[in-house]
Amino acid sequence: MSSTNQRNIFIDTEQYHGSDNKVQLLFPSQTLVVPQGFGMKLSLQQFTMKKTFYNINEYNNTFYIYTPDPTNPATVLGLYQELKIPEGDYYTFGATSSVANSLCKGIQTAFIVGGITDVTVAYDEIDRKLTITSPFLGTTIKKILFLQVPPSRQVFIPNNVTPNGLFSDVAEIFGGKSIQQDLSGQFTPVESMKKTLDTYTSFYPASLYSMENLRLVVNLGNSNLETPNMDANSSTSVCITSQTFATIPLQTGTFDGLSLIEPAMIIYKDDGDEVFSIKLQQNHIDNCQFSIVDGKGRPIAEVDTNQYKNGQMSYQMVLRYEIIEEPYVANQSNMPSGNRTGNLKPQLN
Repeated sequence: MSSTNQRNIFIDTEQYHGSDNKVQLLFPSQTLVVPQGFGMKLSLQQFTMKKTFYNINEYNNTFYIYTPDPTNPATVLGLYQELKIPEGDYYTFGATSSVANSLCKGIQTAFIVGGITDVTVAYDEIDRKLTITSPFLGTTIKKILFLQVPPSRQVFIPNNVTPNGLFSDVAEIFGGKSIQQDLSGQFTPVESMKKTLDTYTSFYPASLYSMENLRLVVNLGNSNLETPNMDANSSTSVCITSQTFATIPLQTGTFDGLSLIEPAMIIYKDDGDEVFSIKLQQNHIDNCQFSIVDGKGRPIAEVDTNQYKNGQMSYQMVLRYEIIEEPYVANQSNMPSGNRTGNLKPQLN
């Protein structure tokens, strides 16, 4: 398979966002067309985007204080109190919650806003775990819960539990265990953090963020596959057809044990291997739709309403469109060589 002609398409999405993360692009008629016997390929050459979203956002800031029903303590029919870490970019854990603008302080604020004032939060640089201490939580049968139930499995939704709280990445922030429903929709509210008297400790290293990359999705169709957990609405256990065009790593910068130095730009540049390319099945393109999503297929969380619409979640990219020669079909073998479609050299309009 060789390329006969190519052109670059330069895209700035700032004025093409609607009220959501989708970008609809229209191309001039008969511009991206190939003759019979040829195919087309689209590849991502460059991608740049300002990081205008927060590390701690509506997808990873919500957790619960759970009080079991005394008559049915083994069920999920207890009381759920929702707590939220204030959204924002926390570039340091802070040794304790006394450190201003630290994640420890943000977690403490979540408890205080919820009426639990006797709480301290600490971070250990050696094991990278959080410790939450509160006499209020220690003298009761209360538990800290991190829920992560995808929409396709949300058979039972407890009272006072919101959609973002029910399907949250907050366990990655705390270094805790997420609670998930099984295929029948049942889940058991076990402890998401290790409890010892009035102290809760992370099971795993905590994190200042939960998103490692963003995904560029296009509706042109391709033969790619993805695991079903990359689509929050998928209910299967086998790999599914993917509309993912590219995954753009988020450069998290340097981390010195407490603080994160993060770049303000998200940048990808193809090194010549065209890792992110798709061979299209159609012979022309009049329009296409792009969107950016996180690792679970959700739109990147907005800082404020209408951030997409106002062009504050825009990005720029360079696509390469190529006409490629397809292998001959069997019934062409007896045709004069000058009439074989494989010898035609289509020209870009």
